[in-house]
Amino acid sequence: LSIIDIFLSNKLYINLIIIPVIIYIMLFFLTLNILIKNKNNINLSKKLMIKCLFLNPIFLLTFVFCFMKCLLSKNITWEKITHNGI
Repeated sequence: LSIIDIFLSNKLYINLIIIPVIIYIMLFFLTLNILIKNKNNINLSKKLMIKCLFLNPIFLLTFVFCFMKCLLSKNITWEKITHNGI
């Protein structure tokens, strides 16, 4: 089976597993790319870098839910924030 066949099939339970895994892998490689390109500017131990590599995609996935909530929210208003002088 190719990936396209899996997406087009009626097996929804497989899609619910494969799609998040593919997204996680893409974000994993994005994080890896960022860490490799900026390794001289990032002051992290190898252990912390590996931890970051695996946990950052999960952190980035939380923004998807926030973004969807913002798009689907019907209560969009502008509220002025008044700032008192310092």
